[in-house]
Amino acid sequence: MTDPTALSLPAPGGAREAGGRAPRARAESLSGTVRRLRLLRFPLAISVLFFHSARPIQPVAGSAVPFMELEPWAALVQGFFAHGLGGIRMPAFFAISGFLFFADCAGTREWLSGKLGGRVRGVLVPLLAWNALLLLLLLLLQSFSLSNALFSGVGPWSRRVADYDAWQVFDALVGVGGNPILYPLWFLRDLFFMSLLAPVFYVWPRGAQTAVVAAFGTLWLTGAWPYQVPTVEACFFFLAGALAALRRFDPQALDRHAGAVFALLAALVAVLLLSPPGTSSVASVWLHLTQLAALAALLVLTKFVEQWPTLALPLHRLAAPSFFIFVAHEPLLTAVRRLAYWLWQPQSSTGALGLYFAGVIVTSLMLIGAFRAGQRWAPGVLTLLTGGRSRPPRDAKSAPA
Repeated sequence: MTDPTALSLPAPGGAREAGGRAPRARAESLSGTVRRLRLLRFPLAISVLFFHSARPIQPVAGSAVPFMELEPWAALVQGFFAHGLGGIRMPAFFAISGFLFFADCAGTREWLSGKLGGRVRGVLVPLLAWNALLLLLLLLLQSFSLSNALFSGVGPWSRRVADYDAWQVFDALVGVGGNPILYPLWFLRDLFFMSLLAPVFYVWPRGAQTAVVAAFGTLWLTGAWPYQVPTVEACFFFLAGALAALRRFDPQALDRHAGAVFALLAALVAVLLLSPPGTSSVASVWLHLTQLAALAALLVLTKFVEQWPTLALPLHRLAAPSFFIFVAHEPLLTAVRRLAYWLWQPQSSTGALGLYFAGVIVTSLMLIGAFRAGQRWAPGVLTLLTGGRSRPPRDAKSAPA
């Protein structure tokens, strides 16, 4: 009797892949690509902290100094880290996730069930677990006056959790109407949603796949997407990464065009800096084209980083706690920033910029320490909270996206 899990799924365009396995050369190239993508995990996680650390905060209770506006030079420095590096964080995350979903595509039901099961453990479980933990933490802190100083006026964190009804609890856990209670985890919500749609995208004809990616790309470029859930970033970049994997495109192929990629990025950035600020569709297209060029440059940059062991080895080691840093940095980052601002009350842009970097560094070090402690004292809990990312993945098949 035939094992139903061994039956092949229809391949894109109605074709089937012989044996469902990539040639050895393809496997070796894929292994190198995954290793280089791994170099990006820690920098991208830190870029999320830089982005969120630039959010304005209200004056802390007991502080006579309001949150100050930065001078132009300091705003430019902060903008580079928060919106320059931070601006490509989600496009990179989604594109890499879509690529890794299909990078080892075997075209069998067993492969598909393994992928979806991995996304339940690696995406859905951390999404629910971390949001539930924050709800419990807020419920506890709201019993003390400390929370008034640290979280007052910070969106949903200032609302009494004890007053939530059933729908509000569900919305806080998943974020069906907006962001979940732990707002950075909208990424996990959208990633899981796209993972559920991935099998549908896989069986579509090749022309339909390309057309859908092009349509979402146009909506992203022009900023014309009207919905918050899912985001157009998730739809476009996840499917673009998936399409690249299904078409057997190797990101390392960009290495041959490194000079052109960096030159294009420099030209786009120069024009962007010299152009007056605007919110028109033209400004949106120009900004997003710059982000696309930056994403390509980031992929090429991994080639040079990999050739520099002094930098590459620490980045490989720091890849393990990267997901933990991403999911656990809030509300710790907000608390660190508010506490630092309350204690030091900067009087200049230099001081405020120093606190901007200090908040990211202190929060990162605290989370890396907590991750190492979890590895030693509570490995099972850490594995659950990180979706199995507490140990380095060995290959594309085992690398949680």
